[in-house]
Amino acid sequence: MAIRLSMHSHRLFNGGASVAPTYRISVWRDWDCEGLHCFSVWKSDNTIDFAKIERVYSQWKARGVKVLKCFGAVPTWAALRPTEPDAYQGRTLYGIPGRRSGPRDLNQYEDYCYRFITWAWNAGYLYAVEGWNEPIPEFASMDWTRLADVQQRLYRAAKRVNSAIPVYSPAQSYWSMIPQFLAARCSDGTPMSNWYDVLAWHPYNYGAAAVGAPTTIESSINQVKGWCAAAGKPGMRLAVTELGYGPTWGGEWFARMSADQKGRALYETTKACNAAGLEAVCFYAHDNYESTVGLIGGPEKNATISGWLDRAYADLDGGRITEPTPAPPPAPPPATTTGTVEFAAAAAGIAGTGVSANLARPSTAAAGQLAVAAISVFSKSVAVTPPAGWTQRLAQDCTSGRSKLWVFTRVLGSGEPASYSFALSASANHVGTLVTYSGADASSPIGNIGVQNSGFSSQFRSSTVTVAKGGARVIGLFASGSWPRSFTPPAGMSERSGDTDTNTYTNTNTNTNTNTNTNTNTGTTPPPTTGVVEFATAAPAISGAGTSINVAKPSAAAAGQLAVAAISVYSKSVTVTAPSGWTQRLAQDSTFGRSKLWVFTRTLASGDPASFTFRTSASAEFVAGLTTYGGVDPNAPVERVAVQNSGFTTQFRSPSIAVGKAGSQVVGLFTSGSWPRTYTAPSALTERIDVRGSSHLGLLVADAKVSLAGTVGPFTATPYDGTRVTGDDALAALLVLSPWLG
Repeated sequence: MAIRLSMHSHRLFNGGASVAPTYRISVWRDWDCEGLHCFSVWKSDNTIDFAKIERVYSQWKARGVKVLKCFGAVPTWAALRPTEPDAYQGRTLYGIPGRRSGPRDLNQYEDYCYRFITWAWNAGYLYAVEGWNEPIPEFASMDWTRLADVQQRLYRAAKRVNSAIPVYSPAQSYWSMIPQFLAARCSDGTPMSNWYDVLAWHPYNYGAAAVGAPTTIESSINQVKGWCAAAGKPGMRLAVTELGYGPTWGGEWFARMSADQKGRALYETTKACNAAGLEAVCFYAHDNYESTVGLIGGPEKNATISGWLDRAYADLDGGRITEPTPAPPPAPPPATTTGTVEFAAAAAGIAGTGVSANLARPSTAAAGQLAVAAISVFSKSVAVTPPAGWTQRLAQDCTSGRSKLWVFTRVLGSGEPASYSFALSASANHVGTLVTYSGADASSPIGNIGVQNSGFSSQFRSSTVTVAKGGARVIGLFASGSWPRSFTPPAGMSERSGDTDTNTYTNTNTNTNTNTNTNTNTGTTPPPTTGVVEFATAAPAISGAGTSINVAKPSAAAAGQLAVAAISVYSKSVTVTAPSGWTQRLAQDSTFGRSKLWVFTRTLASGDPASFTFRTSASAEFVAGLTTYGGVDPNAPVERVAVQNSGFTTQFRSPSIAVGKAGSQVVGLFTSGSWPRTYTAPSALTERIDVRGSSHLGLLVADAKVSLAGTVGPFTATPYDGTRVTGDDALAALLVLSPWLG
């Protein structure tokens, strides 16, 4: 990568008297351009003076130059210590009380950075962003931890706009402090070096060995590389974002040179930085400001120095910037986009005994179609494990019989096998079938699920179910609990596949139905005594805003099952109060985002309402979901809870957790701290709920049965913004549900 030749200016294009450069550069760093500091453009009403900024930025854009935006020095109204005196007060433009103390509200600061970067990036002005300028006592009174937290917020804001935006570190002027800088950690314990892509520093008075500089830029670069390696960052990208020569404070050797010698010194220094692999070298400055002779000889008014700078641009390819872009997400498999789900194909049903159920893929099944596998097993204690890539949708006991119905789905890709082997945890009689459909939404193929046990009857009656979209398809699955049976399909449904004991029927529903599913499971039995916790059912997840959160009880939920309600609220200060009979298990803030995760449990009883209303102390945005589990110990349903904040990341990583009993169930809860997200569940867990908020938040609930006592996890979920993997503030929790042993 060629170096980016960069420059400062103070009074250019902002109403000042400076003259535009005659040489070419690729990047302009906006620090010290009068009127463009954060304390000048961030207004007390929390708006940003974009019109003022654009007057300058647009002039550079017209010259083919990108901006390195430096964040630092907040306005008094936003400062952590607004009355803190300033050393420059009454003398220069920097004399702003409180500016050195940093932002008072980190969320507000991140929002400011995000709005600024969004505007500058979308307008085509921005090359990169840089952290707090020269965090030394003159410019910063923050400690290392607070500085690291501020840098973390800038990084998060930039990556939310576009992951390709380079983020530079706070630039060290006393570069000998870089070891302490590399050791700095945020308040969450993460190294500050996790929160920038490029380490920047200001090696004033250092020049190329080729021009006889008494302190060489090569030695500075090598020293910084050595410090990075010692800190475990040997591949850290580097940049010099200020470099000049003080005529009375170390740069006398440069001041004594002729204009031609000065120009060549700038050229050779750029060349040395390029040879060392630096991202940029930014000279200070185009126009004289600090002294009458300037720190680089005043190229504004010196054609000889300007000529050398233009040669550096031409020879070192500094102006040919191409913006890196993230790799596009993989294309989803082809899918029918008619707006109607259509039956495609069905395989012959199977019946057998053993530890595997081998379901054939229909010979005409195609990539993009949704496959639905239904398996009825003559044992409630035998678990069915699908092949990789299948999602469990149902595992429902027959109330009075001995069977259990399992349903799994998968969006077919190219190169699928001719059959799929579903593993049974023990040998058992089973029947099964596989049916495919075209036109289903590949990202969210299942709308709602309803289940009903009708006891011993000659009428196998289904539940009602809510259909929210026209063109949807309802699939009916009917299984007998004890004896071999064949079936006549319901009127209005077409038989697709059947074998002794189980039949599958479908019908197309083209009406939008917004009625709540009021069917409830008629079972009132206590928890089974199998010693295994099983997932039972889940209610449709919800998102919204307000002071009440109405979470539906799943229509198939039964007395004795444990309900787990997970609620993520976009406010750390808002409390959630559960209805009577619920036990709070968790109330955890996200470390850096604004959300809080609440978890409650309740052992369901006969006569429970169709929904439960949780109250918030103030209006707030929320997402929520409810799952139920059978076989849980009603006296001590939750063995333990563990939680982990991972900061801003694309890997939502849970902690590990100890499981004391075989047959337990581990429930994973993953939520974003800031922005609306959907998730890919950890490979070891089965997704139950994945809901995205309208403006913020996301919630994933996934679980797994634990066959042996011991430690499980960590588990990692991946957040998405639409179809692209996108980072956010990661909060993950695990609950261990204990089995009922009788």
